[in-house]
Amino acid sequence: MQPVVYSPPIAPPPLIVPQQPTVVEQPKIVYPENDFRFFQYSKLALPLLLFTLGIFVALLCLTMWQSRSDIRALRPGVPRTFQTIAQRSANKESGVPKSKRNVRIASFFIGVVFAVAAIIVYLTDMSPVLRARLNYPLGLLLILDSVLTWIAFALDVNSERQVVYCTSFPNETPVCQSREDLGTGCSVFDAFHALFLGLSGILVIFYTYTGDWCRESQSSDVLDADVLYQQTYKPNLLRNGVSTVRRAITMMSLVAAVVTGIILCIFTILVHEVRATYQYKDMYNRVTPYASGSGNTLPGWPLQNSKLRYASCSFIIVTILFNLIPLTSRVIAYMLGFLYFVYIVMTYATFGLDIQALNDARNTTCPQGLYCYYDSFQTCVVLDFMGATVLALYVIWEYFISKRPQKIANAGVA
Repeated sequence: MQPVVYSPPIAPPPLIVPQQPTVVEQPKIVYPENDFRFFQYSKLALPLLLFTLGIFVALLCLTMWQSRSDIRALRPGVPRTFQTIAQRSANKESGVPKSKRNVRIASFFIGVVFAVAAIIVYLTDMSPVLRARLNYPLGLLLILDSVLTWIAFALDVNSERQVVYCTSFPNETPVCQSREDLGTGCSVFDAFHALFLGLSGILVIFYTYTGDWCRESQSSDVLDADVLYQQTYKPNLLRNGVSTVRRAITMMSLVAAVVTGIILCIFTILVHEVRATYQYKDMYNRVTPYASGSGNTLPGWPLQNSKLRYASCSFIIVTILFNLIPLTSRVIAYMLGFLYFVYIVMTYATFGLDIQALNDARNTTCPQGLYCYYDSFQTCVVLDFMGATVLALYVIWEYFISKRPQKIANAGVA
């Protein structure tokens, strides 16, 4: 008989009581649009501000050039310049055939417009198919304009010494001096502009075909490379270093084409402005107004026009530079918006005064035997209107239109 071994009773397993899940209170979401302290700028704010800044910097420089001002005082004038009829009808201007000037202006205008259009297409949200349909003709036009610019360079090369600045006074032989520096500048930037135009056109076409010239690229963890290859996007949409470098090279080439085109335009304008002009001198060999009862005929602007344009341009430039500081205060943003509104009124007032001054100058009879030029002063009027209009569009978009969809999207969200 075996002994009985005593074993303690087995305790039942503990009763597991399900615990209630811990409820974590989610923080209340406060959208920036509903927070009075915060002002969110749109994506178009920086481009519009920089474009407006460029317009008013150019307008300020043009005012300094045309207002006949120096460190001592401002002097009044009439917005026109004189040239003899014979000089006006000549085939050359500043010693250079006018055909060269026209070819250079055409190449600059076409190149800058289509290079900027290619940049806008790159930055705009659109389907890859539509982007390709726009990029192919833009690239072709850039290449064709490069050919036109090379023609302008071929016409200019080895003719830098032809550029001269001549002045003509009553009862005096015209005095001319060489402006080889301006002619050299035109030739150099003809070549640079043509080079970057052709390079930009080739890069835009080739990298549009490979799919690299796109603003957004697909991540490799979203779509497989084999799937991407079968789509109309083209295969190289993966986010990698090669595509990034290709996009950067294309963008830099387009920006270089725009910059060299602007510099070429500046040299072309300078060559145009050193054309032979006619001025009056008194018995002491001093330049004086035309003494025929037509009033002050020295080139320039009336004093009120120059003063108001100096004030508006200076205020706008300083305010935009301050606005470029990354401040998000809604109070500061509203104060800047109010200042912009005041500046818009000032600039439109300047525009009206400039129009009146130009009309008064046109209504004044041009001295006999002379031709009156108004081109450079008309440019000032155009920049007045452009600057005020672009600034008004910025205020309307930034403070009204761009904020409305955000308010509608967040309506009812606490």
